[in-house]
Amino acid sequence: MELDELKERILRWENLHTEFKEWPVHPDDLAAGIVAFANTDGGQLILGIADNRQIVGVEGLDAVERTVDNVAYNNCEPTITIVQEVISIEGKKVIVVHVPKGDERPYRTNRGVYYVRTSSGRRQASREELLRLFQASESLYFDETVVGKTTVDDIDKEYLERFLKEHYGGRSLDDFWVPAEQVMRNLRLVRNNHLTVAGVLLFGKNPQIFLPYAQINAAKFPGTDIADAPEDRKDLGGKLIQQLEDVVSPEL
Repeated sequence: MELDELKERILRWENLHTEFKEWPVHPDDLAAGIVAFANTDGGQLILGIADNRQIVGVEGLDAVERTVDNVAYNNCEPTITIVQEVISIEGKKVIVVHVPKGDERPYRTNRGVYYVRTSSGRRQASREELLRLFQASESLYFDETVVGKTTVDDIDKEYLERFLKEHYGGRSLDDFWVPAEQVMRNLRLVRNNHLTVAGVLLFGKNPQIFLPYAQINAAKFPGTDIADAPEDRKDLGGKLIQQLEDVVSPEL
C-alpha cells in the first residue's frame, strides 16, 4: 500500500474493506476482524491508528507481526493466510494486515463465532448469510442436507430399480454390482447411513413422513378472489417425480 493511499484511507475512515485498530488488540478482537474480511470480500486491517484518526504507530514490530500471524493461524478456523506490510508515516510505523477473500468460507473464530463485514464495521453473520456462504463455497447444498431420522431402510428399492431401468439404459441394480445403498451413496443421496433431502424426495418410501411440507397443493377457485373457498383441492404427495407427473395429469 502506498503512503498516499494510506492517508486517503484514514480520511475516508472505515468501510467494507478497511478497519483501523490501535495496538495492542485482544486476540479475540483481532481474530474477529480477520474472519470478517475473509468471509466477505477481503480487506486491510490497519494497526497503529487510534479511534480519533491519530497515527499512534506500533512498537515492537517483530513481536506484533508474530502475534498477528499466530492469531490468523490459531484463532481462525480454517486457518487464514495473511500478508503484513509495514508503512512509515509521520515518523511512526503502521502495520497493514492484508486479508484475502477466503476460499474456504465460512470462517469462524476459535470461539465458534462467524463474522462478516459491513460498510461501517463488522457483525455476526445471520443464519441466512451463513447458508449463502456455505453454498457459495460449494460446501453445502440444501438437497444434500442429511435427514437425521432416516436410515437406509427407508429407501424404496423397487422404485429405485424401476428408475434405473428407465433412465440408465435398462440397467438394473444387479448390473451395477453394488447394493442399493451404495448406488445412493454414489449419487450423493445417502450420507452417514442417512438419506439426504434429495434422497428422501426421490427414492424415499414415504417422503412426507420426514418432509411433510414437500408436496404440491393445487386448488381451483370459482372466481378471481382467492379469499373464496376453492371448488376443488388436491394435495399431491409421494416422491418428487410422482408429484410432477400428477401435476400435468389430465385427471388433476
